Amino acid sequence: MIETELLKKSIRPGTSESLVNHILFTNAHHYGGKTHDEVVAKFKAHLIGEDIDFDMLEKLRQEVATLRADAPRVVAREVSVQDALRSLCGDALLNHLRRLGD
Repeated sequence: MIETELLKKSIRPGTSESLVNHILFTNAHHYGGKTHDEVVAKFKAHLIGEDIDFDMLEKLRQEVATLRADAPRVVAREVSVQDALRSLCGDALLNHLRRLGD
């Protein structure tokens, strides 16, 4: 499947809203299990592909890939409730909440 926002941006100006919706629906509901290249081939093989600027689509896809490659990686770790409350409220409020719980 092609990412919806990329596909939407690559649809040629002047395309009717109903056809835009049809293209997006076809992508999401009929081509969901296919790779990007398979979907591009399907669209190119049909009349509906005339309203898609495939050069623009590829350019946008490359830009997104570059941004994702440059994005910092986030490492997830488990955090206890006490750690979360301590970071949000500070030790004084956390100790007060503990005394209320007793």
